[in-house]
Amino acid sequence: MTVAIKIALWAALAFPLWLLLSAALLEAAVPMPRLVGAVLGWVAAGLLLAWALPLFGHSLGLPWAFAHP
Repeated sequence: MTVAIKIALWAALAFPLWLLLSAALLEAAVPMPRLVGAVLGWVAAGLLLAWALPLFGHSLGLPWAFAHP
């Protein structure tokens, strides 16, 4: 269950980041802006989760072992 919560949070963070980054990269005339935006969105979401889960994981109901990787 806790792994499913982490994946759902990661996807919920990555999707809006993908939209924002794709739009910014499209304006900057970067080749393949949606692909690059998707990769950067997934990486940024993973970094945000690595930072935020130790701080807020307990309030989400994650056990200590999953909130502190």
